[in-house]
Amino acid sequence: MYGSSETVWDFGAHLEAVRGFWGERSRVARECVRGIRCAWEVPAWGGVFEGGGGGEMLGRKAVVWMRFVEYLRSELVGLRGLDLMLWCADGSGSGFPRIEEGLREGMRPVESCGFGEREERERMDRGKRVEREKRWREWKWTDDLLSMPTLRQARIACWTAVPPKMEEFVDFGVTVPKFDSWVAGRMVADSALREKMVQDGVVVSEEKVVLGSTENWLRSQHAGSTSARPMEV
Repeated sequence: MYGSSETVWDFGAHLEAVRGFWGERSRVARECVRGIRCAWEVPAWGGVFEGGGGGEMLGRKAVVWMRFVEYLRSELVGLRGLDLMLWCADGSGSGFPRIEEGLREGMRPVESCGFGEREERERMDRGKRVEREKRWREWKWTDDLLSMPTLRQARIACWTAVPPKMEEFVDFGVTVPKFDSWVAGRMVADSALREKMVQDGVVVSEEKVVLGSTENWLRSQHAGSTSARPMEV
């Protein structure tokens, strides 16, 4: 059962339970684990904690995450699949990797290339995908996880709250659904609620799929760039 590729051990938001549960199993059993699913609230480094009242909470969250990552890397050494659900403490996407900034750097305009329109669009799309994946691999909260040598796939779902429209505040007696830490915790455990929150426009869920460990990814990128170079005559 432990070694089945179809078995995914779901710990939800209880990251500390991973150490407690697997600590009671043998090392052989831990090495056989192939899939883990978990959820985590990314600490907000900005406005929520600027008043000085949240620094301790932020520190605890960071420590729990780092201990979780360390345990996976040192004990679950056969892990191949990782399913993460992430959201920021303030409900925004401000804590996630800043993808678009990276995409604007070094991207040439279409007019500067001699390719056809279709080829250039494909080149731009490939560049965006590579840059997005690179940002996740370099992000301080996932860089160590995604560099696990045995990892084959990481599926990352990012939840962001949708700001309510002004007219929703005007109608007397109308309750506007709110996305916060408590609601996120319920969404982790209830797939039906997750779907409803997305369908009702309260939360935007963006999914990222990262394939292979960072070392293997870098090797493939290097091989791809080498093969793309024109042959010297």
